[in-house]
Amino acid sequence: MATVRDQEIAILRRMNNFFAEDHFTHPAVPTSAAQPAELDAKAWDSLRADPAAIGFDYP
Repeated sequence: MATVRDQEIAILRRMNNFFAEDHFTHPAVPTSAAQPAELDAKAWDSLRADPAAIGFDYP
């Protein structure tokens, strides 16, 4: 069983890793990406067309 300190360290490591550079993509969406069914076309087109948009993916 992990100690409280071990649990705190694990949480801090995950927090530090959360915003790691490799979780960000630029542009947010490749222009060839297919539109997700749950997103309306206007929002999707706007996101794909914005070269300054930044994507974030956390596994």
